[in-house]
Amino acid sequence: MCELLGLRGLSVKVMIDRNTTKREPAVNTMEVGSLAPVSFERDPVDYRGTGGVLHDVGRQFEDGEYILAANAAQVLTASLAETTVRLADLDADVAIVSHTDGTPSGISLIRCGALRELPPEGFVDFKEQALPAISGAGRVRVLELDQTIGMPVRSLTNYVQVVRRHHQRRDGRRVDEPFFEDWTPAFSIVEQGATAHAGAMLHDSVVLSGGSVEADAVLVQSVVCPGGIVARGRRCVDELIGGNDGPKGRIS
Repeated sequence: MCELLGLRGLSVKVMIDRNTTKREPAVNTMEVGSLAPVSFERDPVDYRGTGGVLHDVGRQFEDGEYILAANAAQVLTASLAETTVRLADLDADVAIVSHTDGTPSGISLIRCGALRELPPEGFVDFKEQALPAISGAGRVRVLELDQTIGMPVRSLTNYVQVVRRHHQRRDGRRVDEPFFEDWTPAFSIVEQGATAHAGAMLHDSVVLSGGSVEADAVLVQSVVCPGGIVARGRRCVDELIGGNDGPKGRIS
């Protein structure tokens, strides 16, 4: 992206909800190459909304600088760098990606000066409140694409679909063809630290580290979390077994 846009470097921030129980990595900043240091930060205040968070983050930048905002709950299926270049070519205060099939997108390029139009306090949703406020005095442009550039990851079903598409594309399968057969299994993943008996069957399923699948068990489009145990002979379809924070779950 730096090369395509002619930039000397990028500051990458992973913003974490202020009240989430998830913890930031022990090391707050890590170097990715020499151009893009990544920092993990909590939202500065409670209940600011996406627009409010962008306003607060944008305070540290000049009016003519830009923020590329991307929803974390997605897996991209197109180049982020190339998409950003196309957004930049629109020469707008806010440039957003849209899809002709109506699928929403979570990528926007925003001029920091435009964020000054937003309230410094209170809840500000980006799409419902920030965009109308900015469009009144600035230029909001839409990059409309025929194919979606990302797949959402907000549920078990989303997660399995994304991993399937990743493996299908990796194996050279044309998933965009109208008569593509999508019923055959595409993957099975057993993380290091997990156990899955050789006699178990995993059909588009994942066993995370700390999970266990016993003999003759069958998993279809399911995920075994740390501490989860699938007993011998058990059949699981579209299930999430066990969890990080609760007691060990046993499906028997």
